[in-house]
Amino acid sequence: MSVKQEYYEDDVSLSPSSPKKEPVGEGEEEFEDSLDLDMTNAESKVWLVRLPRFLMDRWKNVDHINGRDLGKVRIKNGGGSDQPWKVKLVLNESEENAEIPLEYDINLVKRVVDNTYVFTEQDLPEYQKKADKSEHKQESRSASPMDFSGRYASRDNRYAPYVKTVPKKTALVGTACHECQVLPSLNDKNYSKVVSQRKQVMEQAEPKNKVTFLQDIPGVTAATFSNALRGNQSAFLRAQKRDIKTEGKATRLPKNELLDLLFKLFEEYDYWGMKGLRERTKQPESYLKEVLETMAVLIKKGPYAMKYTLKPEFKQIKGMGESLSEYMEKQQDKDEDDDDDVEMETVF
Repeated sequence: MSVKQEYYEDDVSLSPSSPKKEPVGEGEEEFEDSLDLDMTNAESKVWLVRLPRFLMDRWKNVDHINGRDLGKVRIKNGGGSDQPWKVKLVLNESEENAEIPLEYDINLVKRVVDNTYVFTEQDLPEYQKKADKSEHKQESRSASPMDFSGRYASRDNRYAPYVKTVPKKTALVGTACHECQVLPSLNDKNYSKVVSQRKQVMEQAEPKNKVTFLQDIPGVTAATFSNALRGNQSAFLRAQKRDIKTEGKATRLPKNELLDLLFKLFEEYDYWGMKGLRERTKQPESYLKEVLETMAVLIKKGPYAMKYTLKPEFKQIKGMGESLSEYMEKQQDKDEDDDDDVEMETVF
């Protein structure tokens, strides 16, 4: 499998040129018995590329496409060292590529990749034959029982794992220099075909949920239900809806009852905060503040800051058993009588 690169006068290569090394043949005897890492292609530069699934399915059969020219990679400089490169992948026109996009955008996820390498490994033919023979001998043993996990019992009734080691011929393919992601170009004429095919697959895999309305049930009509049933059901739903709306809302007490309730609280403690009064009275905060202004004062400084206490004229009736609302009514009537007793003089 190979992808050619095309360069123009304003193009730049993604990686420096590396000396070409002849690949090691599969049947060479110099590596047949050697377990050392093959560093022949250590200077080669490779790209880590993420392909779309439909493109990966076509290229995963390495034996089928080995040595074939699949397309070209076009690299164009963006105009400066800090400018992003424009990299495109263009596949060759063929019958196999008729249903897929031919033009792709290659996005550089990482321009420089550090400490990333690509390896390949193959079984050594000679060791593979020996491993097959030893495995056959182990299976033919009848003296040592074997349990379901493949472990053989030893003399001291302990289980020892059977380990089969097959030597590998490991080679370094190259050093990763760039990490890229391949995405189909939106301007490609075959891109819409891929999107429509994917949409059809998703629609077939996930069945649509069907909604059946009651009035559309076969054999059942609206006349089947009586008017009384429909009316009671509607009334029940309306009543339930009203209960839900009013739930959690505080109901205002009459002003005289709230005054007496607050006065009893101030008989228990001299100082109260708004939070405590609201919890004990269950009244809206705005209404509570309005009533408190007539009977209490808010302390602004000191250790009891932001707390309410009774006005001095109301503290004298604490413990007398008289309600605050009645006391305030008497005081109001007394003030009105005093206003009536004032003699008016006529001035000419």
